[in-house]
Amino acid sequence: MAKKALYSHHLDTIVALVSYLAITNAKSRTPSRLATDLSLDEKEVQFVLDNFKSLFRKSKKPSPQNTQYFYTLHTRYAFRSQATDDDDDVIREPLPPDYLSKILDFISNAAFIEHEQEKQKIISSNNIKTALLAAIISVFIGVITVYVNYLSQKISIQNQNSIKKYEVTFNKKREAYSDFMNNMLMLFIESTSKKGLDGSIDIKVFEKIFILEKSYYDLAPFLQKKTKENLYKMVGDFEDYSLYLAKNNLSFTDRSEISAKFRNFRDKFRDTLDENLFEKDELTKVMPVSSGINEDRH
Repeated sequence: MAKKALYSHHLDTIVALVSYLAITNAKSRTPSRLATDLSLDEKEVQFVLDNFKSLFRKSKKPSPQNTQYFYTLHTRYAFRSQATDDDDDVIREPLPPDYLSKILDFISNAAFIEHEQEKQKIISSNNIKTALLAAIISVFIGVITVYVNYLSQKISIQNQNSIKKYEVTFNKKREAYSDFMNNMLMLFIESTSKKGLDGSIDIKVFEKIFILEKSYYDLAPFLQKKTKENLYKMVGDFEDYSLYLAKNNLSFTDRSEISAKFRNFRDKFRDTLDENLFEKDELTKVMPVSSGINEDRH
């Protein structure tokens, strides 16, 4: 990529060449000679001489020795006789100090202005980058905020739906559980009540059996297949026992055994339903269902 011809980028070389050409005895110099005398890079010298044409004058003809052109200051050239050639053998008076001072001031000011312009460009570029970055961050934060709000609302709705579903399901399970245990108790009470006048089973016992079976079917949707099968068999056993109690006249001494057997049925029903109907954290929410029987009653 070609170098930019800026005073601020080549200030040292420009000042060295101007100062040298302003006071050297030779009226002009080739780039190679200048580079040697000033210990500068020849390519850098050639670039400065060719690109800062407001300061340096290039000869019309090259040097016969190395085909390079001669260079001098425009200001110093203006003081010479226009009839002279562009050789470097004639000794000339140096450029007056006030002229040299003005040239150096011009160079210094030009370099300062370029430096300030470049600095301003960098600041403007950084400001644009900062503003763009801030805008990108703002948009990103906005998107994240919208997504987080959406996610929070979604989770909130899901939680609310889960809670509602949990409450509805739990309440139905608890109601079915309570009804089953109470209906079991009602069947037991009815089966141990007085018999019909002819010793037959009272119709109310069959009604209670029908109600207990309905309670079983209310529980069934909440239970696993194996649990339903086991519970159905337990219900059948309890109904058979209740029919046995309703059919036979039992003595007072049999009542303690009957009460113990009822408690055994009740505890099996309760334990089976508690284990399979409710999760552990739900058990604490289940209202305890009283058997409704005084163990000293029979």
